[in-house]
Amino acid sequence: MNDFLVVELILMYVEGAVMAELAEELLGVKECDFRPGHVNNLANEFRCYTNYMTSVIHTTDSDS
Repeated sequence: MNDFLVVELILMYVEGAVMAELAEELLGVKECDFRPGHVNNLANEFRCYTNYMTSVIHTTDSDS
């Protein structure tokens, strides 16, 4: 019997902006307009990435 379970993962990923290309390549996520902050004011810029579209966090890539 060849029954397969297919699960669609909804992913939100927050990481430094320098990881955008790698996150898209490895996780299939796109950068969002939302800009997360950090309470300790770290020097690197953070970004939010998702693999889905939402009306709350708009993906910057208009092609998807």
